[in-house]
Amino acid sequence: MIAQPELQTLRRIASKANPRVKDWAALSDKAERRRQGLTLAEGRRLVEEGFKRSGSALFPPKAFLVSDRGAERPEAGVLLARARELGLECINLSEPCCQKITRQIAPDGLALVCGIPEADGDLPTGTCMSGIWLVADGVQDPGNAGALARTALAAGAAGCLFLDGADPTSPKFLRGSMGAAFTLPCPSWTSADFARRRSNLPLRIAIATADPTARDYRNYPCEPPLGIIMGGEKGVSDALAALADDRIHIPLSGGVESLNLAVAAGILLFTGRSSVNKARTAM
Repeated sequence: MIAQPELQTLRRIASKANPRVKDWAALSDKAERRRQGLTLAEGRRLVEEGFKRSGSALFPPKAFLVSDRGAERPEAGVLLARARELGLECINLSEPCCQKITRQIAPDGLALVCGIPEADGDLPTGTCMSGIWLVADGVQDPGNAGALARTALAAGAAGCLFLDGADPTSPKFLRGSMGAAFTLPCPSWTSADFARRRSNLPLRIAIATADPTARDYRNYPCEPPLGIIMGGEKGVSDALAALADDRIHIPLSGGVESLNLAVAAGILLFTGRSSVNKARTAM
């Protein structure tokens, strides 16, 4: 926890009408995030992950926010000390201000204001040339999109590319990724962007489909650089499917018709990593 005398040394904001509170509360909106170049990482876990990855250019921390309730948490003092080491602005918020900013019923009172990656940025070429990318088409829910990013990071993927879906700078996306977004590149393009840039991407593209005539994923050589396109609620669009080099599917049994997207992504990405490791061992 933060001792009361130390808490009193922080700048305090108690009014919900404060302009900075209004700006931070507006970060739930994509246009505002782009305008301000900021987003919000909410909760102890994301604060800790943000500090661990503070040298990353993905979501560099700018300010540490701690509410009165948050200051009473056992880890708050350590986090404040770390924030000061990093030279961050440290602000004590009243509980009403904290709730307005985070829009949660019972926030834990700890948050980071972070910078955001460049909108619609290019893929990092060096990573593309040596890894596997997950390309998510039309995944609208930011929590589900964040879970995909966490799955991709766990499987050793080079990154996630989101097309026509959730914004990877969203606070909900960051929460869903449980900190993976601080480490894993997650650019956001439109399908039109992808089609326009396709010829310049150093990736072979495989589309994941439910079509049983497609190639069984277990027999597919997941040789990087590779992009695996997976569809959201409506599946992969015909326009994107036409850009793929290969079609792969996961055979299902027991009368199961489909899998959760993060589960299916995990199967393909972990299998891909295993194939790559075996190929490297055999060299």
